[in-house]
Amino acid sequence: MRSLQHAVSIALGIVSIFLLASCGSGNREFVLESIPERPTLSGWPERLHQRIESAELQAMSGGNPVESLVKLARLYHANGFYEEASQCYQGLITLQSKEAKWPHMLAEILSSYGKLEDALPYRELVMKLDPEYIPAMVRLGDVYLKQNKANEAEKVYTRVLKQDRDNPYAQLGLARLDIASGDLENAQQRLEAATRKTSLRIGSDLLATVYEKRGLNSLAAAIRGRAKSSGTFTDIPDTWLFEIYFESFNTYQMAVAAGMADQSGDSAACIRLLNQAIQLSPRDAYLHFQLGLVYLRIGIDYQALKSFEETAKLDPKFSDAWFQLAQLKSKEGDIVAATQTIATGLYHNPDSPSLRLVNSERLNAIGDLSGSIKEAETAIELRPEEADSYASLAALYFSSEQTAIGVELMKKALERESLHPFALSTMAFYSISTGQEKDARQYIRKARLQPRLPVGDLKHLETSFRQKFGKMP
Repeated sequence: MRSLQHAVSIALGIVSIFLLASCGSGNREFVLESIPERPTLSGWPERLHQRIESAELQAMSGGNPVESLVKLARLYHANGFYEEASQCYQGLITLQSKEAKWPHMLAEILSSYGKLEDALPYRELVMKLDPEYIPAMVRLGDVYLKQNKANEAEKVYTRVLKQDRDNPYAQLGLARLDIASGDLENAQQRLEAATRKTSLRIGSDLLATVYEKRGLNSLAAAIRGRAKSSGTFTDIPDTWLFEIYFESFNTYQMAVAAGMADQSGDSAACIRLLNQAIQLSPRDAYLHFQLGLVYLRIGIDYQALKSFEETAKLDPKFSDAWFQLAQLKSKEGDIVAATQTIATGLYHNPDSPSLRLVNSERLNAIGDLSGSIKEAETAIELRPEEADSYASLAALYFSSEQTAIGVELMKKALERESLHPFALSTMAFYSISTGQEKDARQYIRKARLQPRLPVGDLKHLETSFRQKFGKMP
């Protein structure tokens, strides 16, 4: 009975939205009712106090009260005052009844508290108002899926794929439906597409489970190994959501939102958010490092260099900053500066495997093979569970024609990361050159599952296999 009353109250609330909207979008009295009581702001920057007070005053007496309520909603939401933001959004859903953003934002807040049923009417309202906004569609499909509404979920996910045929989140949702109906083959195809599209960030765990259920245990082990080194699950980029964080005074939230922007391909928004966060917290080394990585990825090396230098200055124990600096100096051809950077980085971080490996590369480049081997061995001692150190040491033994040792080390690298791209390609080529057809075929098939292996390298391996054995792997 209580659940029925709850459903009716939500339905009446949605109906009242449209009835109230007909009374006029500029209804200042309704705006005033939508302004929440100001929360305690002690400990927050004075600038946030001023922004909230200004938005309230404009909503109460300014020329555009509705737009001022929008500013107030964004300020509260971006800074984690969700109850206050919800009250503002409730008002905006009525005052701007054709704007899909407001029910979407309210649904996001409700969902963050686990109130999926309460959020559902707003999710459905978003679809009516803006049937082409993919993040909202995926969210709605996910809610239907959790509520075991398979037909509704399938329709929404299929609709997403009509707009974006490779969307990994829709593929993941449909794969879950396939698994529930027992269609493991189709689920596998969908999950393989999702993992390829996202470098394993979406669907890898579920794909490993499907492989196991289909008896493909070696593939399951390989995908789990790859997923471990590929990062965590990435939520769907949501432009409407991350744009509010330009109003944030919480640098952690801004960094997370910057990551969302970067994942969606909006590097400019990502950089802007990180720079705003740095203005609020200029001595946060991680923010400078994150900014440097973005500049590095888009090819603005001089800005990346400045960011990494600031990171190392603020926190000399930030070993990854020294590593990136050394790489950039080497790329510039400034060997003296690269050598000094490595030395300084190791002085502050003697237990950094990455710095040991980059120093190993430096020593090998100047002909000091024994010193290079010693540094790679030290990297293994520091972090024996990582594959990179074994692969680097193996390469040194291969280059010095101590092939047997190199092979054993490459195998150890693959034991730690079964789809390590360099180890796989090296072992595939070695197996081809030594006439080991079965091993070569196995390595190449695994290499096809590794998106980090350049396409040209894979084609070269396949061509070499065909020339050696007279058939395709």
